[in-house]
This record gives sequence, C-alpha cells and structure tokens, in this order.
Amino acid sequence: GDKTMRLIPLLFLLTTSVYSLKFVVFSTQFAKSHVNFLARISDVLVDAGHEVVMVAPIMNSHIGGAMTKKARVIEIPQSEKTLPFEEFANNEMSQNVWVTSNPMLMFLNNWAIFDSWGHMCDDVIAHPGLLEQLKNEKFDAAFGESFDMCGAVIFHLIGVDKWAVTDSVAIKDGGFFMTQTPTN
Repeated sequence: GDKTMRLIPLLFLLTTSVYSLKFVVFSTQFAKSHVNFLARISDVLVDAGHEVVMVAPIMNSHIGGAMTKKARVIEIPQSEKTLPFEEFANNEMSQNVWVTSNPMLMFLNNWAIFDSWGHMCDDVIAHPGLLEQLKNEKFDAAFGESFDMCGAVIFHLIGVDKWAVTDSVAIKDGGFFMTQTPTN
C-alpha cells in the first residue's frame, strides 16, 4: 500500500506531456541589435520546448543573417527597392545617430528610408508561396518588434490572432496609436 502511494505521483509525472506552442516571429534584418534581440527570444523559446519559425526579410545585407541558433528561418531576399535603407544604415552619418544633436532631423532628411519599409512589406506579402506556407503551419502565436508593423500585417494575413510586440529599445514614445501598448 505505502509503496503504491509513492509510485502514483511518479507515474503521473512520467506520463505528463509537455505543452508546447508553435510561434512565428517577424524579424526584419535591418540592424544587428534588433535582429539579435528577436533571435535570443526565439532561442529561449526553443530551449523551453516550443517551435519557432522566423520570417526574416533582408533590408540590410550587412547584418549577416537572422542570428538565431535554434529557430527555423525563412529568409526573404532583399529587393532593390530597399537599397536606400541599406545605404542609409551603413553610411557614416547614421553610424553617429547616438551622438548627433538632432537624430530625428537625420531621419527626416532621409525620407526614402521610410519608403523602403513599405517596399519590404510588399515584397514579403508577394513572396511566392510564403503566405500559404505560413497559413499551413498553423501557428499558435506570433511576435515581432512594435515599430515594424509589417509583422502585424503578416500575422493577420496568415490568421494568427494571438500576437505580441517586443521592444529592443529602452525608451520609445509614439507607438501607442499603432500597437495600443503603453511605452516603457
């Protein structure tokens, strides 16, 4: 009797299955720190027993890849229409964004870089077979960065209604109207 009572909890633990989820993450390759941030989150989820698929459009070929060591990556090739962003991201002026007196002026004077984000999103949507492939994966949830709203568009188009936004930037204002999430 006493030995049987001790075996019941052990048998229960051995037969309990791990509940895992299938995530899709949208990680535009535009800046190393942002790509690395989403890659680390993805790797932690994989380590916890979840499946993660990363959609990684290239906007800056100097990044060197999606940086995840454990998630499955679907890389979307760079389009010529995103080259203005790559040129901006790798010029000397943008490298000094943290020490310039007016960083917003630097961005406003380079308006073509914002067009690059729209072109990138169009390229992802139009990538042959991608949306169908992602729909067929039947993801449980999704995540991406709050300022890259293409992720939210893709999540909607593939039918993922549970998604979250992350922020790799410590202090950022102005995104509430898009995401309905308060700033840090």
